[in-house]
Amino acid sequence: MKIIFGIIIFSLIFYTLSFSQYEIDTLVYEDTSETYIEELMEQTTEEEDSPLLDVTEFEMPVVDKVSLWKTSITLRSRISRKLQRARGYVGGKYLGTPIKSYQRMKVEQGKNVSAGLLFEKDAGEKYFNDFTNGYIQVKDIWLLKSLILGDFIFESGQGLVLWRGYDFQKGAIITAGTFKEGKELKPHLSSDENGFLRGAAARFEFSNISAAIFYSRKYLSATIDGFNNVTSIYNTGYFRTESEISKRANLVEILYGSRVSYSYRDKLKLGVTGYTTEFSRNLSLYGGKKFTGRNYGIAGSDYIVKFGEVKLFGELAYTSTKYSSGVTGIMITPSSQVKLLALYRNYSHGYFGRYANPFGENYGGSNENGFYVGMQLAPVKRFKVSGYYDQFVFPVSSSLNYPVHGNEKFMQLESKFIKNIDIYLRYRQKQVDKKVKILDGFNRDVGIIDLKNKNNYRVNVDYHLNRNFKFRFRFEYQTVGMKSSGDYEIGKMLYQELTYRGSNRLAIKCRISLFSSDSFNSGISQYENDLPGVLTIPVLYGRGVKWYVLAKYSLLNSLDISTKYSYLIREDVKKIGSGWDELPGNYDNRIGIQLDYKF
Repeated sequence: MKIIFGIIIFSLIFYTLSFSQYEIDTLVYEDTSETYIEELMEQTTEEEDSPLLDVTEFEMPVVDKVSLWKTSITLRSRISRKLQRARGYVGGKYLGTPIKSYQRMKVEQGKNVSAGLLFEKDAGEKYFNDFTNGYIQVKDIWLLKSLILGDFIFESGQGLVLWRGYDFQKGAIITAGTFKEGKELKPHLSSDENGFLRGAAARFEFSNISAAIFYSRKYLSATIDGFNNVTSIYNTGYFRTESEISKRANLVEILYGSRVSYSYRDKLKLGVTGYTTEFSRNLSLYGGKKFTGRNYGIAGSDYIVKFGEVKLFGELAYTSTKYSSGVTGIMITPSSQVKLLALYRNYSHGYFGRYANPFGENYGGSNENGFYVGMQLAPVKRFKVSGYYDQFVFPVSSSLNYPVHGNEKFMQLESKFIKNIDIYLRYRQKQVDKKVKILDGFNRDVGIIDLKNKNNYRVNVDYHLNRNFKFRFRFEYQTVGMKSSGDYEIGKMLYQELTYRGSNRLAIKCRISLFSSDSFNSGISQYENDLPGVLTIPVLYGRGVKWYVLAKYSLLNSLDISTKYSYLIREDVKKIGSGWDELPGNYDNRIGIQLDYKF
């Protein structure tokens, strides 16, 4: 009865919120640049033991004792949109409404059975279920650790063979993205339309041994040439125009494989993972330089070994096309105040794995060599230092005749010496080879290899006035210069933020940002608080102001209402956006609303 009632409530919420585009002129849509981060947070914030990021500040998890026979249903309904109609809607190029819709239901029967169903529609798409995602899971029954029918992801080793399609990368937490310890088989209920498998998978545990098998058959979207070859996989997830729809579901991918691992307490973990993939059409990616054929296979072995305060980890993988990639590292934690990490990676330029996502500058674990060292120190109470240095090279370059070199440096100082005030200072520098054109003595364009140097400085101050109010001030300054050509750009950003928690029922966060940059190249990316489950990091560039208000109210113990309104105005342009996404003016305001109901 609860399940039937839940479905009815789910449908009512959706149909109540999903009016025509003319009846709802007040609601938001995420840009393509924001989608990657949203997908990451939709997955990570739904994991019980995932790292809590700032975005979850309004939805701290509540852990209940679960009865064997208890049924719980969780509903999430979100709609959002830009208030201005982009050129694609005015000209009839986009076939759907400008509303972005996200509807999700999760059902749990005791501790052993769960299911999920998700309908998602991007702005401009026609149907509310343009993307459908779902699963049924049975777990923890004798030797069966997990059985999933439907959509799932698989995390193994250090990500060279299988990993989710998104992950954390370099930052103040030196282990985020560098040291991976996957949970292997997990259900997938997210707006990510690419980095998951669809079919059936099972994982068994017996004593210290874990074994998993998986099978996936799903449709991919691709660009196909006149010879019926797939020249690229279409991964944006947008199907708004006739051209985009023509690429949809025209390629079948069949994947099957297994994993076996052995663990001994927290001292040792050894694993072997492999799979084979077949495609319905011949692939010729990157002009045939990346991968050519209709099938490939990957096998990899991984390890984590712990000796006291020292932890060794790594993975080595081979493809059926006779290319290999490897990553290995060491982490030392002599005390709770000290953490050191070093990692070396060597990824062959011909290595190809659609679901590989190890640590590195580029996605996929190919064409990259590098050495990374990081450290976290807390020499005295209320003070912490974090930093890393990463040296990397791309051996085969499409734009240069020789390898592209680069490096990145990062340092952050955190202080809590003053009561109720948290301060951190951050510096990041990234240098990489770039091909540019300059004028020679005869006023001719000449291509040279230049060094791009990007420096970023940040000051962040949090002031906790009392248990109800918190203020944040941040100033960020960025320079981007070319060593030989002399090109030089500057970006600046200043914001102030207020967080209010009046009670357990109400929370409000508002922010105003002033920014100025010479171009997008020197724009500053800014993390924004958003609706629960959404993480937004837009790049602020040009000259302008952006502000937003985010509020969450717990109407009942089981019903949360969240809403966000944001407004961006740029003084340096007459119109924002380009192509079919161009807005009619120099401002962009958006609104979104979300309901979370659990019973």
